[in-house]
Amino acid sequence: MKKHLKNFIFLGLLTLLILYGAPALGAQAFGFGDSGEAGDRDQGAGAAAGAAVGAAPALSGPIVGGEFSFGFLGFPDELLDGDYTNSTALPAAAINLTASGSKADAHIAVKLDEDLLANKPEDILDEAWLQLYTGQTIIQGGLMRHTWGRADSLSVLDILNPKNLSDLTLRDEQDRKIPIPMLRINQGLGSRLSADFVYLPWFEGDRIAMSGPWVATQLKPFAAANFVFPATKSFNYGQGGLRLNASFSGFDLGAQYFYGRLTTPYMDTTDAAMFLLGVPGTTIDIGYNPYQQIGADVAFVLGGFNLRLEGAINLTEDSAGTDPLVYNRHVVWSAGFDRDLFAGINLNFQSSGKIRLQHDKIDKSATSLDIESKSDLTSTQLAALLSRSFLRDTLKVELLGLVGVEKLDYMIEPGLVLSIGDAEVALRGRYFGGDSSGELGQFNNKSYVSLSSKYKF
Repeated sequence: MKKHLKNFIFLGLLTLLILYGAPALGAQAFGFGDSGEAGDRDQGAGAAAGAAVGAAPALSGPIVGGEFSFGFLGFPDELLDGDYTNSTALPAAAINLTASGSKADAHIAVKLDEDLLANKPEDILDEAWLQLYTGQTIIQGGLMRHTWGRADSLSVLDILNPKNLSDLTLRDEQDRKIPIPMLRINQGLGSRLSADFVYLPWFEGDRIAMSGPWVATQLKPFAAANFVFPATKSFNYGQGGLRLNASFSGFDLGAQYFYGRLTTPYMDTTDAAMFLLGVPGTTIDIGYNPYQQIGADVAFVLGGFNLRLEGAINLTEDSAGTDPLVYNRHVVWSAGFDRDLFAGINLNFQSSGKIRLQHDKIDKSATSLDIESKSDLTSTQLAALLSRSFLRDTLKVELLGLVGVEKLDYMIEPGLVLSIGDAEVALRGRYFGGDSSGELGQFNNKSYVSLSSKYKF
């Protein structure tokens, strides 16, 4: 593992020297969002390789875009009790500036809302990157999001950016992805094949709610705990990977290798036990397991169905399945399609799952300190979005659903979206139900309604 890490660090530093030392060359539950991420997702080598070998962008001046929004979000159960703690009515704005030249383009994006200004000012800068074009090579670096894999949602290969899982009102896949420093080299290898190398100089894990309405049930006993997180913003936590995209005879194919760390954190269970026993001065260490992912995907059209399949194996350092602080190795998969049905109704269906290896080696006794002692052998999610437009596409009716198969817990979200030129008004409600021990069912008293307006420019 250390050898792999050193190699990625060396390659990353070498690329940095190329990028900044040679100006003469041209000086990654619930998806189904509408931010346009599908355009950023790998759609096959034809698109990927074409981007690398095609002409550089035409010279143009800076382009300013963005959106203004205002939304109300309320929890009916709380409002009926006179509790307004978690309900919000907030304006927000996002500003994007993009500039293109004959051999380069640059992009910067900022977000502004009351929560960011008060609690997360470091997140105001959303993205900032520079992209250079030289022959068949694209070099891109900065604070950015980048997508691997082909699934519309529930992807198991889109692993480069950590996710913001602390707010279950975020419905767009792109909004949940946290931008991080990244260096990317895309090399065209002909009209049907391209290679995408990505180096992440350090690591950030998924954001988990520790307060507010979206705290997981298992974390609530630790509300007063003192957690100690590792210093992951260092080259010791560098990550990297390589993805190949190809397109042949109507099939878009991909294969990838990644070395890094699982973005799902683990809690030192010995520390946690001492805290629950009331041992004074106890701190709880948080960590992230190193792993390698080897995966592949394919997309094709069959009988009017746009099909997308992904599969991978995540190889942690617990090959025997007995290390209590390391997640077992596991196989992950994703399958989905979209299709127009009848009467103008469109269906987008997605599914994903995980199968834990060496599951029988996990200590499941009542006194077990294994972080997976209460986990099932499999974890499966199904998601579907039904939508239909009316009144010349000015009104859209949506029904989104997500089910956890093993626990039979679920989330249902009906919605109405009214488009008025470049603006839209959306009314949605999200209802959680099912087994309260499930990832979704645990929030069965946190169902909410939202009314939002948005103008894009």
